[in-house]
Amino acid sequence: MAEVLGRVDGYCGGHSGSLHISARELGVVLTSTIVGGGLSLAPGVALAQRMGQGEQGGVVVVFFGDGAACEGILHESLNLAVQWQLPLLFVCENNQWQAYVHRLETMGEDAIYRWAHGHGLETQRIDGNDVDAVGEAARQAVAAIRADSQPRFLELLTYRQRGHLEPDDLAYVDHAERERWLQRDPIALMTERLKREGVLQDKDFRIIEQQVRQRIDAAQTFAEASAWPDPQRLLQHVYA
Repeated sequence: MAEVLGRVDGYCGGHSGSLHISARELGVVLTSTIVGGGLSLAPGVALAQRMGQGEQGGVVVVFFGDGAACEGILHESLNLAVQWQLPLLFVCENNQWQAYVHRLETMGEDAIYRWAHGHGLETQRIDGNDVDAVGEAARQAVAAIRADSQPRFLELLTYRQRGHLEPDDLAYVDHAERERWLQRDPIALMTERLKREGVLQDKDFRIIEQQVRQRIDAAQTFAEASAWPDPQRLLQHVYA
């Protein structure tokens, strides 16, 4: 992270790498490495929003997985959101895997959205591999939250395509199950639909792919050209 006028470039001044990113200009308030950690913080952010600390009509969205849904903090957060009427949208990405354990090995209930419904808020389960369905459900949920000041819960049913870590060999995965889900890759499905409907052609997709590669390459070049932060910065912004 290069020093620029006494400051360090990159998000969060080089602290914690990608683990605790905060990017106000992108609407990313905070992230947490603790499983379910975001669920413990989201009601506080939503309460601040309700008390006028954010943009007018703003809605807070917290994303988490099926593993985090097994944490007790989910129920505490849902309870607070309902009781305090917080502008908060819970989005659970149910991708079937909790690190190296299949979700059905850790939960007796097959549908997480029913857990949330028990707390008294409106819930919905959506095909997480259908881009249009997810987008429409999100738009409706945000509009509803703005209209009645009540939280909402979306469960997106999908599948984790890669391992928990890069060196993960996926030896524990049912490969037949994984292959079935790979046939429903959301990017591939959207690509096929846009081609079928004549919205985009092969050349358009090649241009998009080239633009994506260029952005990734530029980000990597920027990161590799940046210097390491001064070790003295380790003591900054530490509150515990």
